[in-house]
Amino acid sequence: MEKPFQGSNRNKRGWRNASGPRRNTWAREERRASTSVFRSLPRPSRRVVAISLVVLGLLIVSGLLFRSGPKSPVAWRACLLDNGEGGLFPELIEIPAGEYALPGENPDLAPFFKAPGLNPVRVEKPFLLQTGEVTVREFQRYVDAIERMQDKDERSRLLDRIGLLWKKQSTQEGAGIRGVSWEAAEDFAAWLAQQTGCNYRLPLQTEWAAAVLHLETLDPVVPSRSEPIPHGPLGILLWGAREWTGTPCPEGYLLVGEDDWVQPASVTGESCMPAPLSVGGFRVILEPENRGG
Repeated sequence: MEKPFQGSNRNKRGWRNASGPRRNTWAREERRASTSVFRSLPRPSRRVVAISLVVLGLLIVSGLLFRSGPKSPVAWRACLLDNGEGGLFPELIEIPAGEYALPGENPDLAPFFKAPGLNPVRVEKPFLLQTGEVTVREFQRYVDAIERMQDKDERSRLLDRIGLLWKKQSTQEGAGIRGVSWEAAEDFAAWLAQQTGCNYRLPLQTEWAAAVLHLETLDPVVPSRSEPIPHGPLGILLWGAREWTGTPCPEGYLLVGEDDWVQPASVTGESCMPAPLSVGGFRVILEPENRGG
């Protein structure tokens, strides 16, 4: 355990001599000199000085209490806080590390695993996956924060990456976001990490696949697309919306999952889309290396 700081041992005897009555005398003389200077000022000037000092003190205190900017990284348990509906911390579920076998001929899962690189699915470290997509309410909070930015150029740049399509495709606050570009999804994850101190990012394709296969082992009954509304973490992961990943591809980045209006026979599995194209939803994961403490 780290020991409390004791200060330097250098010239200990000299400092001991200076810390006795003689040092107290110096302190009294300094206070008297400061008081004499203050009293020598005209009464109106003294009042201005006193008010200025009070205002300066208040500004310093308020700056310490309400300072803004990135928070220091926090231990992963602090990122699982239940801060109620509308809070910053998303609900997460742990996906274990390991090797996951492909679903074979399972008609409900096989169409989502057409990529040759997913045989088998392997993840080296456990991670924490957001149980649902980022909602309209959560994304609106991010947009509001961007609109309050003082830097006009940066504000304009980020708003251009967000676009307007998401407002047309996403109407219910509690619903998953739609019509978002990879750029906006990436910016949101970086903003959320800055606001919370938790190292959030977009999941990779293999992490999305591992999450699907792990959740299927917990509940072998795979939600069918014939159901009107996808339910549960697995149903939303498969059928909520096509979701952006952090996995690059020749044209941009991979989308996984499928939109809830697509028929099972039309499932294409992954798709590669340009980063600026507003065509998907997304969710975040918590970085494995942020699991200390």
